[in-house]
Amino acid sequence: MSLSVLVVENNPVIQLAVSAILEQEGCLVQTAENGLDALNKLKEDTPDLLFTDLVMPYVSGEQLCRIVKTNPSYSDIYIVIVTAMVAGDMHTILDFDYYDLCIEKGHLGEIRTHIRSALLRYRNDGHVSRKENTLISDVGDIEGPTAKVAGELFSERRHLNSILENLSEGVIGMNREGVVVSMNNAAQKILDHSAEQMIGSPLVATGWGSHQAEVEYWLQERTDSAEQEQLDILGEAPLFFSEKIVTASFVAVYEQGGRFNLCILRDITRQFRAEEENRTRDTAIKLITKMDAMSCMAGGIAHDFNNLLTVICGNLDMLTQAGKRSDGEQLSRAMLEHARTAAYMAVELTRKISSSSPFGIVSRDSVDLDDIVSSVLEDFAKEHKVPYKRTPGTETSMVQIDSSQVKTALANILQNAMEADPLGEIEVHTKLAEYEEPLLMAGQYVPAGCYCCVTVQDRGEGIDQDQLLNIFDPYYSTKARGASRGVGLGLTVVYATFRNHGGYVVVDSEPDKGTAVSCFLPCYQTGATEKKNTKGSADQQRKTASPQKVLLIEKDNQLQQFGKAMLDYLNHDVEIVNGLSEGLAYLRTEREQGGETTQFVILDPASELLEHQEICSALKEQNSELKIIVTGRSIFDSVVEDCRQYGYSNALPKPFTVDSLRHVLVTAGK
Repeated sequence: MSLSVLVVENNPVIQLAVSAILEQEGCLVQTAENGLDALNKLKEDTPDLLFTDLVMPYVSGEQLCRIVKTNPSYSDIYIVIVTAMVAGDMHTILDFDYYDLCIEKGHLGEIRTHIRSALLRYRNDGHVSRKENTLISDVGDIEGPTAKVAGELFSERRHLNSILENLSEGVIGMNREGVVVSMNNAAQKILDHSAEQMIGSPLVATGWGSHQAEVEYWLQERTDSAEQEQLDILGEAPLFFSEKIVTASFVAVYEQGGRFNLCILRDITRQFRAEEENRTRDTAIKLITKMDAMSCMAGGIAHDFNNLLTVICGNLDMLTQAGKRSDGEQLSRAMLEHARTAAYMAVELTRKISSSSPFGIVSRDSVDLDDIVSSVLEDFAKEHKVPYKRTPGTETSMVQIDSSQVKTALANILQNAMEADPLGEIEVHTKLAEYEEPLLMAGQYVPAGCYCCVTVQDRGEGIDQDQLLNIFDPYYSTKARGASRGVGLGLTVVYATFRNHGGYVVVDSEPDKGTAVSCFLPCYQTGATEKKNTKGSADQQRKTASPQKVLLIEKDNQLQQFGKAMLDYLNHDVEIVNGLSEGLAYLRTEREQGGETTQFVILDPASELLEHQEICSALKEQNSELKIIVTGRSIFDSVVEDCRQYGYSNALPKPFTVDSLRHVLVTAGK
């Protein structure tokens, strides 16, 4: 019966010679150019004998021997190494467990003799345990340049392998088709797969979670003519292998013979877990801080209302007794005046609480911010006799606001500036500010957009950095409060007022250098040629706005109704769907039917299973001109802070108002 033999040799001359000799000996011969090619041939047919060289590209002969001898399906294959190395060196560089026989290359006659000897040995004792059959061919050591070069090449390769094995990063080598040809110990530990299991298989078969599609695409983009961009999977969206958290870099190496791929893996499990714990702790601290602020506000409101009600009820109670006294009429008038004063203060307190809510905005007018600032500043300076320096903006800046609320907020800021430096001059500046990218100012967030900004600067004591962000907490104050001293909601109202108008408040302060409070309002009309007396109600502005077609993707029924009411108010056509899949179906139908197309999509991706980039890509596949607006839980969400890197046109932090919704629709994509 003929023996089947697989000859693995990258030198075509030697491959042809060895194959011819084996065929003359009556063997059925297949050939492979390297170890990777041999593994593919083994999947198709299992030979009786395998003749292999050691030094080969991709999978080496040594690695091939290890894979074959550790795979139960190939355990009966008799492995013969054909090498030009010095035979004596074989004892020190190869493990006998992974091959059965070694013969040395020489001239054609010597090779023929060695091959016949190998076949005879296999026929005589091929089924004996290989541990008893590990003899080296008795042909003596070969001395000469060929043996020396082969030994040096093999030694250099083992030296490089030793370096790779001691790296903490996992390194996986692949051919241009993405088939694994090598991997070091670190990679085997990270993936929890041995080299013998992985080599010869496509890397994508390992499974790359949410990154599977982009890894497959990168490996399929096989361009040998120009260098391909590196693919990085970073810690913001890492890989998960068993219990390990991993980042990866895919690099294409271009050589004369074509492209070779590398995958470098880094185990960031400890670092990621530590950061996750910090994030959880920060969230817990924010919740505690929020609840403390709410508790403080509730207690403060109760305290102030109790004081006011005590004055009102006490005076009314005494009023019932006043008629029994001789001075009853005069006393009654005084008591009524005290009760009325306290009642008006209760009304003012209620108004301030209402102003902290988006529903506290009753009406809006289109006004020039400079006019509002000048009016408030003049009245405040006249009442309190304080010096001030006014620097108006060089351009007219139109805003849509509830003027009375913004005036009250600015007056509160001026009041604090005066109290910080009673004898100093208050500086007030207005300007236009346009930001193409989101900014962090003094640790506070302002998203991209066009704003009208007013800044109030004092030269007082300043505020410590660790207290800076507490000043807008309700009732955060060391000043006395009471029925005649006002309430501790001033700065809370300032913050709420500007946020409810779609704006932001930034405080910058240093001890002994003073404090600057900058208030940003969305700018709807700008330019030096604007008429300062341009007036118009919010309803007029709404009716003259260009209607847009908006798709609202929202699963919450209350938010659906709330969002539709706002968009209807802004004069837009709105369609509501319950999720991304319904939204994609709606856009697909709209595209197929033609006609008017949707301009905006507003969605909260929290309940969707896809990544942000995948959501944007899926939507724009249906309509490439879509402007996609993402809603988030707060301005500190990563996707809200830098929405455009994910593919969104703008971001709308929750809770949002009519003004902030109008603002993001106007500035989306700009």
